[in-house]
Amino acid sequence: MSSATQVTHKLILIVDDTPANLRLLSKLLSTSGYSTRLAPSSKLALMSIQQSLPDLILLDIRMPKLDGYELCRRLKADDRTCNIPIIFLSALKEGGDKVKALDMGGADYITKPFHAEEVCARVRHQLQLLDLQRQLKDQNQQLQREISDRKQAQAELSRERNLLHTLIDAIPDMVFFKDPQGQYLFWNQAFQDFVGADYRDIWRHTDADLFSAAATADIRAKDEQVLSSGQPLRHEETVYFPDQHQQFLDTYKVPVQSAIVENLGVIGVCRDI
Repeated sequence: MSSATQVTHKLILIVDDTPANLRLLSKLLSTSGYSTRLAPSSKLALMSIQQSLPDLILLDIRMPKLDGYELCRRLKADDRTCNIPIIFLSALKEGGDKVKALDMGGADYITKPFHAEEVCARVRHQLQLLDLQRQLKDQNQQLQREISDRKQAQAELSRERNLLHTLIDAIPDMVFFKDPQGQYLFWNQAFQDFVGADYRDIWRHTDADLFSAAATADIRAKDEQVLSSGQPLRHEETVYFPDQHQQFLDTYKVPVQSAIVENLGVIGVCRDI
């Protein structure tokens, strides 16, 4: 695909009160594959821009009634046109004129008489920057949408978790979940009341922190049986606490597995009998 074919979708507005300059620039840019629109005055340029936005503007500085500086100021003050890159055209060679043009919001400055290669290079450079800016804007908008969707999903997940926790807390039987190492990661209020400990004493603690050594060994053996067999297990057990009092439980344990991780842990449901 030729470079001319690649840039035909770019529209360049040329604003200059000298017809010869308009014809020269139009021919030069058209040959390079760009679409052009001509405006011999700032007033006509404003009318043209209101009809449809160009991708880039080549703007002469010295024009009667409304010069290039003032036209640039108006365009940069308008949200609809402020991001259109403007390349100033002028026979003025003083450094102060170039500085003023850039301070007004100009993207670049070309000194007359024109050199074809310079004009094409500066136009191509500004349009490449424009494409990058648009891509960055699109990517940022996509990122913002993804962040918004993720926040919404997280909020929905949080609501579902709160609902699940409320429902499980309403169950009179004890419910808990332990990872393969035996650390408690989830439990309901009935279980917390049963062990008589607060959140900090249960979270990521094991049975050894809650029950006697004998009870811990038996509980752990049953957990490992469930994990190794991958099958549920129902049994009666006697749990001894460090203060030597005991409770008799009817316990049902289920392994939690996934296609990626063989064993995620054990869910247990206990009833005090």
